[in-house]
Amino acid sequence: MKKHKKIFIFLLLFSFIIGLSSCDITLENDDIKVVEEKRNFTNFAPDYDIESNTLTTYFIDDGIIPYMDVVTFFEELNGFFDTDNIYFSFNKFFKQVVLSYSGLGIRLRTIFNFKNDNITLDDAYSLELTKQSSTTDYSRLLRTVDSDSNKGYETVRFECKDFDYNFYYYENKVLIPFSLLNFIFCSVNYYNIYYNGEDFYGDYLIIQNDNNLNIVYKKEFVGLEATKEERLDNYNLMRFIMHYFYGLGAKDKEFEEKYKEEYLSTDPKIYTKAEFEFINQYLNELHSGVIHTPYAIDNDSFDRTGLYGENLLNTRDVTTLLRNNRKNTFGENGPDAVRFYNDLAIITFDGFETGENEFIFDDNGNVKEDAYLYDTFYLFKYAFEKIEEKGNIKSVIFDISLNGGGNLAALIRTLAFLTNNGINIASSNCLNGRIISSQYKVDIDEDGSYAQNSYENKYDFYVLSSIYTYSSANIFSANCLYNNYATMIGQKSGGGACSIIPIVMPDGLTIQISGPNQMIIIKEEDLENLTPTYIENGVDFSENNKIDYNYFYDDAYLYEFINNIKH
Repeated sequence: MKKHKKIFIFLLLFSFIIGLSSCDITLENDDIKVVEEKRNFTNFAPDYDIESNTLTTYFIDDGIIPYMDVVTFFEELNGFFDTDNIYFSFNKFFKQVVLSYSGLGIRLRTIFNFKNDNITLDDAYSLELTKQSSTTDYSRLLRTVDSDSNKGYETVRFECKDFDYNFYYYENKVLIPFSLLNFIFCSVNYYNIYYNGEDFYGDYLIIQNDNNLNIVYKKEFVGLEATKEERLDNYNLMRFIMHYFYGLGAKDKEFEEKYKEEYLSTDPKIYTKAEFEFINQYLNELHSGVIHTPYAIDNDSFDRTGLYGENLLNTRDVTTLLRNNRKNTFGENGPDAVRFYNDLAIITFDGFETGENEFIFDDNGNVKEDAYLYDTFYLFKYAFEKIEEKGNIKSVIFDISLNGGGNLAALIRTLAFLTNNGINIASSNCLNGRIISSQYKVDIDEDGSYAQNSYENKYDFYVLSSIYTYSSANIFSANCLYNNYATMIGQKSGGGACSIIPIVMPDGLTIQISGPNQMIIIKEEDLENLTPTYIENGVDFSENNKIDYNYFYDDAYLYEFINNIKH
């Protein structure tokens, strides 16, 4: 009897749910006017093979702000998104569409709720739904051998309604503002789609090619006043970004208090000035800055005087000094990748680069002789081969005084030349507070063994840093200092530990900011508890190891200096 009772209760409950659901499967927003259009889409990035040449766009109630259907958005950008491993399902009772991803050995969900206007992620990883670049192999010669975390998957929820974003359910489609989808799922994954009011254009990071810029930023747009609707779209997106994604602490409240009125102005000169002041001056850190003006302002003629922060100005002064000193010492082309003074070798590299496949390998898959010009790993291989040939070298200085950063994969590969141990890389994500520590091995011999036959104990290593030593170069410095790979000399590094996010705003303003993923150092004694050491503000060291900037490229001085601190 009890068994039948349970079945009966289940049937009643099921009927109740179906009843509720059947009352709710009519159009959620049947009182709105929706216009559907196919707008042209051009992909400028060879990294991704995107077949679609149009994006299906929706305009609501005669508005001019583009919306997109969640499902169609991902489908039409197949080639950038890994849609082979993405599946969608609707739950009309809970008023949500669920994106399920099952790639790379993990299963994650993203839930778009069109009742509460929010987006829920199983974890911050749920944003990483893209294919690998077809032109650059960032994981080349890398192997993850261990990984640890302070917590498991942690839900992340974006309350979009709090930022005046409305989702619409219309004819079995969930319509979300394009600017929001573009930022969360494209910009965060280093791809940006520009909408200039006519057509769509996509590129890796940002558009830099002059011809493509002229196509997107048309001269006839310059001077055009914006509508209140357009300015509100920009204002809401910046609030959203500053609340959830700014890696150095939420800044949406400060943004609202200081810049709301100017941001909402329809005058291009007023809102552009406010955009520069907020990003360049108020945030005042080198990972955040304006790259290109909005569509309505000519980028080349816009007066930026007085619109830079103190940190940038200080760094620029030192950088100018260093560049002039380097030019006076080594000429226009700068120093060789490796140079020698007595038993000292100095390796100079101004970025951490992973070269595109076509610049690294010939048609037979062999490494090209000049690969070191395009890839930092091969620059290190080239430099150490020259050092080994020289035969009498005792000390090696890594000159990163004018190294502003680069990509993390290149950084890991270079560190492998300094130690036979695995490379520990750790990060903290402000979206969910998750700390991840991973250990990597690098096949520096390119023989498939990952034995990591480094030059540890063969040479005394030194790192020459400056205030311009930033981002990945700052992380390189921190790893060398805290893991005793090398001795720091020069001046305190400039800092920067957050991975950047390149962003195109709805008005065409192109910026970059410190993103939510911040690189940290976890010392060997802190590995068990994953206790972080933060390096965002730079890596400092003993005053005894400090060098005046005027002597950074004086090889005789450097030689005497390191020999003095040895003893």
